[in-house]
Amino acid sequence: MQWNFEATNKGGFDASSLKKWLNEAVFKSIPATLQKMITEKPSVGKIWVTFEMEVFGETIHSVDPGSLTQYSLFTDASKRIKH
Repeated sequence: MQWNFEATNKGGFDASSLKKWLNEAVFKSIPATLQKMITEKPSVGKIWVTFEMEVFGETIHSVDPGSLTQYSLFTDASKRIKH
């Protein structure tokens, strides 16, 4: 999936092909009973790709926009690994 058709990060996730695909095609493929349980996250939509900070609690390979925190679900590293 291309970020956008110009092969740049121009416009960020908000203007990306990925956001459109996730929030249209992927969301529509989810059963209606589950769709009703999904709430929209401001500025990213109903389905998004997490930031490194939201999962790992630090940034090594990306830039932290400064407003993110780690989701509590991921604070224990053993919870990030499916066994």
